[in-house]
Amino acid sequence: MIRSLRDRALTVPRRNRFGDIVWRVPTAGMLAGILKNPAYAGAFVYGRTQSCHARYASGKIISRRRPMAEWKIVVKDRYPAYLDWERYERIQIMLSDNHAEYKRNQTRGAPRDGAAVLQGIVWCGRCGHKMGVEYKNGNRYVCNFLARSQGGALCQHLPADPIDACVVEAFFAAVNPAELAELMLAKDARQQADEAFDRAEEQQIKRLRYQALLAERQYDRVDPDNRLIAAELERRWEGALRELRQAEDAFERRRAMQNQSDDLTPAEQNDFIAAGSQLPEFWQRSDIEWGRK
Repeated sequence: MIRSLRDRALTVPRRNRFGDIVWRVPTAGMLAGILKNPAYAGAFVYGRTQSCHARYASGKIISRRRPMAEWKIVVKDRYPAYLDWERYERIQIMLSDNHAEYKRNQTRGAPRDGAAVLQGIVWCGRCGHKMGVEYKNGNRYVCNFLARSQGGALCQHLPADPIDACVVEAFFAAVNPAELAELMLAKDARQQADEAFDRAEEQQIKRLRYQALLAERQYDRVDPDNRLIAAELERRWEGALRELRQAEDAFERRRAMQNQSDDLTPAEQNDFIAAGSQLPEFWQRSDIEWGRK
């Protein structure tokens, strides 16, 4: 999401230290705050945190976040909602599951880069810590958390290739040619996402157009004898016009690219669905090309 927002030069509203709304380049922390805030789902919530008896060295009381089931007050449909409550709950489950704390929260974690299929999502069945991957002299899943943190013995290490083979076999058993027809649904979902981003860009262009108009009005009303003020207002007006032109040009370029149809012909759809039976062969070929075997 953050990459899509930045590619389209979309900004998000924040409040500065004076309480005024300013538009900032999105960061991971900003988007996480939006996804976790129940107000965006139209709900008023009280009691999301709980104070502990312990204190920081500065004297500030330590608090912890309560699970959703323990929130004291939840009033739904209190604000205009950007997403429904059911989708908000699904997002919270996804965020929690991506957090790598299997031993305490039984969460899966997020996949990582690497040749091993289960890189970043495999956990030790003995101690419950996340296992790492070693690629020297063969691929292996290794649990060395206790060895690194406590100086103990290596918990266990397992060859990755046999485990990955079982996982790949189970995956291809679940994927059949009929399920590959979901490609069209995925394309529809992508189109809906593009349309949502387009609406966001249009709203941002309207905001930039209003700011440029406001800057023009301020410049027109200034006393020409106040040269310093007039120069500063002219600079702001020119900057607002420049931002508006850049946003409009970028939006038109993306619109032109989207208008180029990328729909599959009926013959291409049949070929794509028929390729489902060849996926294991493609996978084996990629293993050989990348030196996994």
